[in-house]
Amino acid sequence: MPLRIACLLLVSLLAFGQATVSEVDELEFFTISYEVTLAAATGAFSLQAPANSGRRIYLKSAMVYCSVACTINQDRNGTAATTTLLTPSVRINGSTSAAVAKAYGPSNAGTGGTLPTLVLAAGEKLAMDMSYSAFGRGSSAAQNHNFRVNAITGIFRVSAIWAEKP
Repeated sequence: MPLRIACLLLVSLLAFGQATVSEVDELEFFTISYEVTLAAATGAFSLQAPANSGRRIYLKSAMVYCSVACTINQDRNGTAATTTLLTPSVRINGSTSAAVAKAYGPSNAGTGGTLPTLVLAAGEKLAMDMSYSAFGRGSSAAQNHNFRVNAITGIFRVSAIWAEKP
């Protein structure tokens, strides 16, 4: 009997945790890719919500790639990036409104709270579920998620998909 109750509780939690179609319809999805060829240099990419953005930013997924073995450090909410703004972000669904979140590459964002480090073999692509990462809406400071590669001689690429809720 306790196992049955536990199973019912688990199923109900999973069912209530799913987004409804109307909730997904309220989200606006965007994507962007950044690629740079480095020569014994570091690289950085940031996705950033500006201060007082009025929108919640949900980083949904990211893919990182290095043509050579590399280490990619992630961090959150360092000082705001101011260069180099990437444009445009591609809208994947709905109307033609522009993204509130901005992408920077190479990024000069300051280092924030440390997140897991990624170690990639040469030529490896790593796709990540980033659904735990949400920021923006009402913050008095810019908030960001940063990917930083160690000094390499090779290609560093980041692609990101995020959603915004007005």
